Amino acid sequence: MLQLTRVLLSLIIITGVSSVFADDSCGEQAARITSIQGTVKIRRSTSLEWLPANLNDSLCGNDAVRTAAHSRATLLVQKETNIVLHERSTVRFTNGQPGKNGLLTHLLNLFSGEAYLRSRRPRELGIETPFVNAMHEGTEFLVKVNQNSTQVVVFDGVVVASNSQGKLSISEGQSALAMQGQAPVIGPTIDLRDAVQWTLYYPPVIDYTASQKSPSYQTLKPALDRYQTNDLTGAIAKLNSLSATQRTADYHILYASLLLTVGQVEQANQHLDQAQQQTGQNARILAIRSIIALAKNDQQQALKLAQQAQQLNPKASSANIALSYAYQSLFDIDKALESATQAAQSAPDNGLAWARVSEMELATGDVDASMQAARKAQTHNPKLAKTNTVLGFARLAELDLSDAEQSFRTAIERDPSDPLARLGLGLAKIRQGHIKSGTREMETAANLDPDNALIRSYLGKAYYEQRRGDIASTEYAIAKQLDPKDPTPWFYDAIYKQTVNRPVDALHDMQKAIELNDNRAVFRSRLLLDSDLAARNTGLARAYTETGFDQAASQEAYNALIYDPTSWSAHRFLSDSLAKTPR
Repeated sequence: MLQLTRVLLSLIIITGVSSVFADDSCGEQAARITSIQGTVKIRRSTSLEWLPANLNDSLCGNDAVRTAAHSRATLLVQKETNIVLHERSTVRFTNGQPGKNGLLTHLLNLFSGEAYLRSRRPRELGIETPFVNAMHEGTEFLVKVNQNSTQVVVFDGVVVASNSQGKLSISEGQSALAMQGQAPVIGPTIDLRDAVQWTLYYPPVIDYTASQKSPSYQTLKPALDRYQTNDLTGAIAKLNSLSATQRTADYHILYASLLLTVGQVEQANQHLDQAQQQTGQNARILAIRSIIALAKNDQQQALKLAQQAQQLNPKASSANIALSYAYQSLFDIDKALESATQAAQSAPDNGLAWARVSEMELATGDVDASMQAARKAQTHNPKLAKTNTVLGFARLAELDLSDAEQSFRTAIERDPSDPLARLGLGLAKIRQGHIKSGTREMETAANLDPDNALIRSYLGKAYYEQRRGDIASTEYAIAKQLDPKDPTPWFYDAIYKQTVNRPVDALHDMQKAIELNDNRAVFRSRLLLDSDLAARNTGLARAYTETGFDQAASQEAYNALIYDPTSWSAHRFLSDSLAKTPR
């Protein structure tokens, strides 16, 4: 019998009988591992032994998954429920049982740790613990299991928590706490970003392979070698084995960088503090702190810290890479490219700097320059995942879909935590006609970086293409909140609202998209801005027509042609609108 001092969390997931994970070894499979960082192990139902998990391993009924310290794992449950496990978490799946309406019920037991869950398809998803039960349909929430309590934090949607002592509805932005023998209660107000900071993606700014002249390089090399083979646990073990005299500022900066790859911000900041105590403030410390601020969507603080880093050492590649990210977050792509170029020029053998140049060249629409920079990055650091990510996007721009897909797959193998590689793989699959599998990759990307507005917008578009407008609209709403300056979700949401006969709302969203048009997300070309604006003006013209303003519609069609004379849709719409005008 389970002791009441320990929380058992159970998730009842209702899914279709047909499964994307069907396998002869166990029939209907419950889940698949889509991302691994650190040490993740599986215990099969037929064994008592914990074995190392591999990317894309399938989980059958009664299989268990465990994450070690400094580790994370992402699971895809059936088709559209994604679960991210924090460090020191243990889960077990039960065999599926036929439920109502012929659906299959799977039970997931979370014995310890923390899980972030995301499910957009309406389905029953229940939580059972000795202290509280919960039920939801299509939402995002966090569950934290301690020794004597369960905490539930809702980011989107509604979760109903109940036990024999009471029942409580938890809405977006709220948390609930359930203790033994007590009814669930609304918890204290929490910072939602802090609650999920362990799930976020923190892009690297230091290429340690370019630091071979550093006095501490040989000391840190065993840890670096482990990390470059995706052995994060081994890398940290090597750092822990160093003596006190070997734990220099470089040691603490590297340790902080490794911890950020699994979202452990608090511990990373502690190591940065220790590095600062030894050397005073330096460019690398400030650059990493800038990335942390950026991940929390504090763009002004990120810019301030990156500028301070660059002022301390104008030639520091880490400072200029961080500054490039800060400018990009503010949609200043020209300055972002300038900073990335400065990083590469100051350190010509820095593969990460050249990868960043490649990324920003692509954002300006220069595919050839992007490819050249990516090849330089590959020459200087062939093991760098980001190199393959930017190569993938450059190949997408050239419609080389097969090679693009392979580049993204290679990037994922080298860094399973990179959400942009997953986004790219999803786009490549969708453009090849595999919309459902492409959408699943985008869903994984959203779980790897829940605060990324760009990914949310593209995911919403993928849902829309499958005629799942309500779910698409939810993703657009989240994207608008995450990045109010990005026109993309406003544009896509306007298209959706036009299709469901909401012309006034569509008109408002299209006007907003045009107002924000000069702001563009990563990989959006400056050369495409005029065609973007033409498309949005055409959309605005349609919205005016649907609300009865034919003259305004004609004017917007004219405006669209001014921005992009080659726009077929603008020409067609202007022709249609003029045909209706009395002579």
